Amino acid sequence: MFWIAGASGFEIPRFNRGEDLFPLFGVPFLLIGFAMLSAPLWAYRNAFKTVYVLTDRRAITFIGGWRMTIRSFLPRELTVVYRKQAADGSGDVIFNAKRWKDSEGTSHSEEVGFLGIADVKRVEQQLKSMVDSHRRRANPRTE
Repeated sequence: MFWIAGASGFEIPRFNRGEDLFPLFGVPFLLIGFAMLSAPLWAYRNAFKTVYVLTDRRAITFIGGWRMTIRSFLPRELTVVYRKQAADGSGDVIFNAKRWKDSEGTSHSEEVGFLGIADVKRVEQQLKSMVDSHRRRANPRTE
């Protein structure tokens, strides 16, 4: 905003001369800055549109918005289950990672799981129990 004000000579432009349009080149940067600063608010808003479901056969995430995104994870896809816990017992249960390379070949990854859970330790135990139960059914021991 300071740059826009300085480019206009700290006066309100009258737009009757060509140079009065110059400060308008700063408007896209101002809008991008507002969008970046509001990203946490959008994430907070989207958290109210997210539902996690854990059954005895899969872990499912429903993320609402303009379009519903549904992701289902079978027990064999839950390769590593771990939690990130805060002091109050809330946190994230991570059970998968999404990895990709961009057009320049740079590797990126995103942790996938149930995020912002109130009793994260209990959910982690339930996920591990579901995965263990599936493995026992898939590989029964013969005695």
